[in-house]
Amino acid sequence: MAHNQPKIPYNLNEKAKREELRLVELGIIKAVRDDQPITWCTNPVIAPKPHNPEAIRYCSDMRAPTTAIKRPVTEVPTVTDIKFKLEGAKVFSVLDMNEGYHQLEQEKSSRHLTTFYGSRKKMRYTRLNYGTISAQDIFDKVMDDTIEGLSGVMHIRDDFIVFGKNSEKHDHALQSLLQRFRECGLTFNPKKCKFRLPEIQFYGLVFSGE
Repeated sequence: MAHNQPKIPYNLNEKAKREELRLVELGIIKAVRDDQPITWCTNPVIAPKPHNPEAIRYCSDMRAPTTAIKRPVTEVPTVTDIKFKLEGAKVFSVLDMNEGYHQLEQEKSSRHLTTFYGSRKKMRYTRLNYGTISAQDIFDKVMDDTIEGLSGVMHIRDDFIVFGKNSEKHDHALQSLLQRFRECGLTFNPKKCKFRLPEIQFYGLVFSGE
């Protein structure tokens, strides 16, 4: 049985339609055949991005499916953890992933939970999607595993810090992180990356060599 079914097609504005098309072209969402059974089907959710009101976040409303999803538990670094790791560091880089969640492929057996009504037909996600109660924990665990064993590197969600007591140690850590990302097929957004900084703002605090 499908839940929360609106009328079809769902009425999207032009900006939302362009974003839907972009996600289709990138393979992040795909159309569901009309004859394919569905477990859940919800409305899309369109909201401005917090740090860029001109851009929108387009995703499915996962409130109903979330009631049937168990959430794993992951730990987020505390301010104390961050201070401890960055103690003595003098050179920093900050790197932001390119649409972090969408870089992780979703198991085919889970995709039916993300079905929603698009502008012309039902759609579902092939990649980890925003709004799912377990998505944040899954993403954090994958990123923890990705950088395991690397020194001078840490992350909170899709924001990464590279640090070192001098330029040589920092550069070695940065090269190691970039190589690990290449091996895993993950990418950063170059527009949001900053390198070899004397200080950074992270987690609401300013960190520097001082």
